[in-house]
Amino acid sequence: MKKTITLASYRERVMRVVDYLWHHLEDDLDANQLSEIACFSSYHFQRIYREMMHETLRQTLKRLRLHRAACTLSRDSTPIADIAQQTGYGSAEAFTRAFTAYYGQTPSRFRTQRFSPDAPALSLPPLLKDYPMSYNVSIETVDVLSMGGMHHKGDYLAIGSTFDQLFALAQSHNLVDSNTRSFGVYFDDPGATEMRELRSMACITLSTAAAEHGLTAIEIGGGEHAVLTYTGPYSDLESVYAWFYGSWLPNSGREAREAPPAEEYINDPHDTPPAELITKIYLPLK
Repeated sequence: MKKTITLASYRERVMRVVDYLWHHLEDDLDANQLSEIACFSSYHFQRIYREMMHETLRQTLKRLRLHRAACTLSRDSTPIADIAQQTGYGSAEAFTRAFTAYYGQTPSRFRTQRFSPDAPALSLPPLLKDYPMSYNVSIETVDVLSMGGMHHKGDYLAIGSTFDQLFALAQSHNLVDSNTRSFGVYFDDPGATEMRELRSMACITLSTAAAEHGLTAIEIGGGEHAVLTYTGPYSDLESVYAWFYGSWLPNSGREAREAPPAEEYINDPHDTPPAELITKIYLPLK
């Protein structure tokens, strides 16, 4: 019998990370380390965190650092350069720019006036935010699929060019037939990773060894997956992921496994209107 993971458990684990951030504001923090503290898969942690906190890890860290700085400014006469160092800023100038942008006044002026009535306060987000849409999700046991693929780095929405290269190569080796399935595998959260650093793969199912054709071998599937079927343009998929991770998963009683999500593209974008494109998102479950 599978263990049921409650919404309260998701919330508590996210708050555990926030507490850790608060006590390590001067440290160089790593997302993989934080995912271990929350006991979430590193592939899914930042999406779960972003949807439940309504901000990225980086935004939380900045907010908490500036909040601590504001508390220090209001309490004592610690030099601004020391406050900058204590809150993880490389220089007093960098700290002053960030503080001024957030609080609307320089640290020196803030200290003189103490807390402004309109200053942002440290607060937690509501338990869940409202989403304009919901989608059909089924729990399916997915067989292991052996695929060959090409790496893509950068904008996820530009992966189509990598798929074009993949299919050109595959067709030249007679690897494509009516049974061929195409998948995108996405390793990073686009809301928490710079676009140029995003990692993904364009893949097709293969019945022969990928290396024989100059492709990178990869497997997906195996075990239970939450499968969301979406109809519409690829450009809207990020809002679908937001609902999947921010609403469905915390309320599902299930937990994501240590494996990246994948998308299967059911029809061909070259001859299908964007509004009719069908995408299946596979979220591996424990």
